[in-house]
Amino acid sequence: MGDRLKADIGRIRDAGNTIKAISAKFDGAGDLVGGYDDAIGDSHLVGKLHDFASNWDIHRKRLNEDLKIFADWAIKAADAYADGDKQLADALEKGAES
Repeated sequence: MGDRLKADIGRIRDAGNTIKAISAKFDGAGDLVGGYDDAIGDSHLVGKLHDFASNWDIHRKRLNEDLKIFADWAIKAADAYADGDKQLADALEKGAES
């Protein structure tokens, strides 16, 4: 029994689509601090907040690139499993007809 490959294609595809949705949320995340300068007041603190936001933007973009890659891998894996399953079923059906 241990020599069989089992994959929950639906779950793999769902994982890819969920990761894709998370990535879309990151794409939609805009300027986090732009409207707070006047409320903060202190120029030093405003500068630190903008430094943080700038660093977050850089890391968010990197993370989002990875998320897109992972989503693509999961969806392609689901497609490959489904295609292999169909090919095997077709071959078995063809063999049964012979």
